[in-house]
Amino acid sequence: MIKSKDMRTRVAKKPAKRIVTIAVAAVLTLVLSVSAYAIYQISVRDYILRDADQKTISLVGYKDTPEYKAYSEWTAYLDESGDSLQDDVAIDNYYNASGDQMDELESVAEKYALDLHTALVFIDNGGIQDLYDCLDIEPFMTDDYDVMSGYVYEDGTFKLEAIRFGENDGSFSASVFVNVKGSFAMISSHMAADYEEWAYHTASGVPVDLVLDSDGIGSILAETDGAYVYTSANTYGEPFTKRQLEAFADTINFKVLSDRFDGSEHKNTTDKVLALYAQQMDAVSALPTQRDNGEEQNENIPEKISDWWGVTAPDGYSFVDTDVISCNGNPMQIWSADPIYSDGIHKYYKSANGGIDFRCQKYYTSSKRTESANREQFDEFKAYYADGAECKVSDYEAFYVPALYNGPHSGLWWLDADRDLVFELIPEATQLSQAELVALAEEMMAMIP
Repeated sequence: MIKSKDMRTRVAKKPAKRIVTIAVAAVLTLVLSVSAYAIYQISVRDYILRDADQKTISLVGYKDTPEYKAYSEWTAYLDESGDSLQDDVAIDNYYNASGDQMDELESVAEKYALDLHTALVFIDNGGIQDLYDCLDIEPFMTDDYDVMSGYVYEDGTFKLEAIRFGENDGSFSASVFVNVKGSFAMISSHMAADYEEWAYHTASGVPVDLVLDSDGIGSILAETDGAYVYTSANTYGEPFTKRQLEAFADTINFKVLSDRFDGSEHKNTTDKVLALYAQQMDAVSALPTQRDNGEEQNENIPEKISDWWGVTAPDGYSFVDTDVISCNGNPMQIWSADPIYSDGIHKYYKSANGGIDFRCQKYYTSSKRTESANREQFDEFKAYYADGAECKVSDYEAFYVPALYNGPHSGLWWLDADRDLVFELIPEATQLSQAELVALAEEMMAMIP
């Protein structure tokens, strides 16, 4: 968050007063450092995109930066045109933008002299070294984390999700997003309207800005010469305290990030990401499938999910879009090391308080899609989120998670044994209670004859 300026103090050499001169220089350096921090410090209020009961925070830059202006203009265009692209979904770089949307996106990027991303590589759990190799850096996270996964773009912009499974409610999830200056990324986060903010000098020697909101969600803001850094953390137990947030900040080596994202060009990163991207595309192409083409696959999906295709919006929500889900093998599922095969739909509903994702899927044991694996997937998911709570949705077995690994939003899953389908309902960056999500789920169940 602090943009260092080239500030030098020249002191004439006077051997007879060398000790005094050094002392004076030290004092001047300290004063100048403090002054620089006070002058160039950016507050979280400068990152706010939408200021309502729940604040929406830009992760790509703060007010008056080209990255912030471009993101604001692009999302304003989507709102005014009635189009909708889901935020923070790293698919096809720009969330399936096409036609007029893509023309507008390119126009905005050109206006603010920003580069659009051309390649994205996923980093699955166990492959974190791929991220470090692509960036040509040493690990910047301590060994406190049990799960780490994410993605990286061709210019080094990346997102990393991490989880620590601690004892006595010591578990928490963390998210790190580093946006390279001069690139166009689409990602935001949310925080409660009330918060406390203070400066903190990390163990790695880099000053950062800490923010703790009234929901106990912690955020860290920093800036290097070449990137904007945003980090958040959310516990699975009691809300974060100031001391815990400071301790969390010390698990990240911001000095490594500052040295790496110094504003210089890193062609090696581009070459490595493109090479890894080609490998991943080859691996996806090699996955077995019994489908001839996408059109045939999409036509068959509605038959497998029955009347759920026509579910309308729950009370207080408006329908936005529908996506067909077809997964011919996904080795990057966080709760399973085995390839996943599934068919289904994804719907997105919007309300004044934020959106909500609805998914209806059927899992299979193989690409032949003849044997259901819903029970196995449902049980593996419950085992992954040890802090979840079993409940019921219209007499069906359900599972509520108070904070997902990429929180702070909660989620509800239920297994429809009659239709042999798995459903999920996830509020957009909001922690709805178990009772609230169950009520929404049962309202949607009631829409089916």
